[in-house]
Amino acid sequence: METERNQRLKQLFEEHYQAIYRRCFWVVGFNPQYHHLIEDCIQDAFVKATSHYDDYKDYENPVGWIAITACNKLKSELRQ
Repeated sequence: METERNQRLKQLFEEHYQAIYRRCFWVVGFNPQYHHLIEDCIQDAFVKATSHYDDYKDYENPVGWIAITACNKLKSELRQ
């Protein structure tokens, strides 16, 4: 089970990282100064996805869950 989860998350990361990055980049108005913050938020989203895998694994679009999590983390960081 854990191996399946890790393989699935690795696949999602490899296939959808750029799309999630672009979505977060849009949130910051395409400002390149936030590059490292975006990467950190995406990483945090995948860490959270690891621990909450059972909550979204059957979603039709699990990438959406991860992307929303990353964007919400980014917005939260920007408010601070």
